[in-house]
Amino acid sequence: MLLNIGSSGGPMDGTSALCQSINQAVGPGIPGFVFVTGTSDDGGMPSHAAGTVAPNGTATIQINHGNPGTLYFDLWYSSTDRFDVTITTPHGTYGPYTSPAANNTYDIQNTSDFLYYQLGGSVNFYNTIIPQREIYAQLTGPTGAYSVTLTGTVVTNGHFKASLNPSQIYNPSANSNYFTSYVVPGYNIWDLASATNDICPNDYVHRTNWVDITGVARSEADEGGLGQLWGGTGLGPTYDGRIGVDVSAPGESVFTVYNTNSYWDTFQFNLIQDGLGLYGRADATSAANPLVTGIIALMLQKNPRLDAAMVKQILHQSAKADMFTGAVPNPQWGYGKVSASNALALVQATLPALSMPAVINQHFQALVQPTVPGWQYLLQTSTNLVSWSAILTNTATSNLLGIVDSGAVSGARFYRVFTQ
Repeated sequence: MLLNIGSSGGPMDGTSALCQSINQAVGPGIPGFVFVTGTSDDGGMPSHAAGTVAPNGTATIQINHGNPGTLYFDLWYSSTDRFDVTITTPHGTYGPYTSPAANNTYDIQNTSDFLYYQLGGSVNFYNTIIPQREIYAQLTGPTGAYSVTLTGTVVTNGHFKASLNPSQIYNPSANSNYFTSYVVPGYNIWDLASATNDICPNDYVHRTNWVDITGVARSEADEGGLGQLWGGTGLGPTYDGRIGVDVSAPGESVFTVYNTNSYWDTFQFNLIQDGLGLYGRADATSAANPLVTGIIALMLQKNPRLDAAMVKQILHQSAKADMFTGAVPNPQWGYGKVSASNALALVQATLPALSMPAVINQHFQALVQPTVPGWQYLLQTSTNLVSWSAILTNTATSNLLGIVDSGAVSGARFYRVFTQ
């Protein structure tokens, strides 16, 4: 399953109710079902802030609201702390707003410049399984300098993490929205992509030049060089410190099929030469995600018994490192650049095979390996390689399984094994 949407905001640590739904739907012991959603297109901007508030101390988070329109500020901190909040806009200073005393209560403030919420740990907007306090503000006032000042009235942890949205390097209507204090690079993996059992790709540059359907040479070389990460792709880690990115896939720019009635087909610069209007460009993390999904489909075609945890492990083990990725794993590239051929070779190694066959006193004996503990393996036999009949089913308890056919007879007899 592929979900090709998502942008920064929320706890982004795998604890939200939506993340838990994904973790319950896919994962260990659920064969043939995998969920893919990539990091985001929010990389390359100072859109993440993090720091610590000391007891009775303050932290002033400064924001440049440079693009007209609503800017969303979302901050998370421990449910054991209490931060009072003061907000400064181009029109003046508001607050301080007292932190809700209990974790099942909240505070709402509405002015001409913003709509403000502070939500107790058990009533945040994302229904996290671990109580966390959320400070959420819709900044609707004029462009200019804003700030959010936190005052630690009760502090046992003190740490906070915050995001801004929209804040996108490639988007002229959002590339002047950013933090100017407490900036920490990375942490752009959108909330649902932080689910533990999600497969989370990001995007590197595959092509910077092409010729469109009218013969005009086109280029896009200001968002990363060949082989490098695309400038706007989301990076790890997750808010809880996991690497977050599984693999990086080519997505900027790739050629793909186009629906002739689609919105994208209306742009001639996207349609490629000799593509007859049926092929065009795709880019950003949204182009990398389907590529990884297609590789996973091939993996499942070869071995339908793979579950999401196995798929994730194989993608990690088969990914390639190069001069751009550096040592992997890391929060920028995950485990490296995805490799379909390497992944399929590893899948082949998961398929059970019969080895060390022998016939002793008309009993056929063999080992099935590799096997997965808990999986059932079906042995079939044939005398002509056309008609096959099942003779036994055994459950593996280790990475190999002994099988005995006590009905072996003289003459040609063939065996094969399947997972169930």
